[in-house]
Amino acid sequence: ISDHAIQVWSRIMTGNPTARLIIKDHTIDDPAVRQTLREKFGANGVAADRITMLGSTARDVHLRTLQQIDLCLDPFPQCGGVSTWEALYLGVPVVTKIGHTATSRLGGAILSEYAQAKSARNAKRPRQGGRWFDAVQVATAARLYVRHAPRDREALAG
Repeated sequence: ISDHAIQVWSRIMTGNPTARLIIKDHTIDDPAVRQTLREKFGANGVAADRITMLGSTARDVHLRTLQQIDLCLDPFPQCGGVSTWEALYLGVPVVTKIGHTATSRLGGAILSEYAQAKSARNAKRPRQGGRWFDAVQVATAARLYVRHAPRDREALAG
């Protein structure tokens, strides 16, 4: 997670005193990584008790964790990739920052493709807002698409 992402996420957290952040990545298995993240968020005004850090888990646990969140903040400049798709599949809206490199544009490409799939269902063109996708539009698209998708999300998560 880049320092800039930590700064942006910290502003989101300090602007909403009831918000909690779940960070899930295999690198969090390392105690030094956990400590560094706590220190960086702390330096930006976010108390450690508002952040849950989860390392490697079995796939079913990973998917159940995604079902517990209200909004997925895609890391940048390297986006989440598969986790971004999984969040959308489970009906969780994703906010991503589009950068200038291929890896920093992947989140935007995923959301664009997702919006096009939703758009095809409603015969409308997808809309994107500036460099950040509008979380409300994405939430609406995600919820509608998943609600009408011919798959069972509960079966996926076990």
